[in-house]
Amino acid sequence: EAIAKMEQAADEFTNKNSFKKVGIQKIPRDILLLKPSHSLTRLQGQKFSLGDRVIFKNLRYSNDAPNGAI
Repeated sequence: EAIAKMEQAADEFTNKNSFKKVGIQKIPRDILLLKPSHSLTRLQGQKFSLGDRVIFKNLRYSNDAPNGAI
């Protein structure tokens, strides 16, 4: 019952809000990859909210895939 309510709320949120795809261009290759040790200092200003999509960039094949699909 509780899970059904959460799923219903998630569906309502998704249907109510529209999402736009934002692309970032002209970023030098040397700053594309983030070392795990740098994550604490370089990602502190990032803010994520419910519904944000994170895209994993596979450098080998250059395909975009949702982070949960990998």
